[in-house]
Amino acid sequence: MSIEEIKDIVRRYLAGGRQNWEAVVDLGRMKVVDTPGMPDTYDVETLLQHGESDNPREFFENLSGGVQDMIAEENKVVVRWTMVGTAKKPFKHPLLDVTVPVGTTISRRGVSIFTLDGGKVIEERTYEDRLGVLEQLGLAPTLQ
Repeated sequence: MSIEEIKDIVRRYLAGGRQNWEAVVDLGRMKVVDTPGMPDTYDVETLLQHGESDNPREFFENLSGGVQDMIAEENKVVVRWTMVGTAKKPFKHPLLDVTVPVGTTISRRGVSIFTLDGGKVIEERTYEDRLGVLEQLGLAPTLQ
């Protein structure tokens, strides 16, 4: 597959959400590792259940952001992303053990690395700027 073809698969994965996984994910081999709040697992049912409980659209309104960079080589695609939104109901961050209060606008930034095989995503690793979230909530000192 060409670089543009594997980038397109990841774009469809990101745009479609986990509801449309069958088209772009190898469900029998998919694993999510090193992703905040998600178990390292091959169990697709666990991934789908978690995805439903951590859907940003459920907790945040006025969502904006998206992909800032997408770099691909061979079977890997690296995506730098940002998500900005205002909490419309309390959101408990999956790893930080803090709750984002209603009405608070936060920006989440991260990098996700996708591995593909046979035209489908088989692995996702996400690294999020958790300190940045804590700073925005006033729970960590900010550098001036």
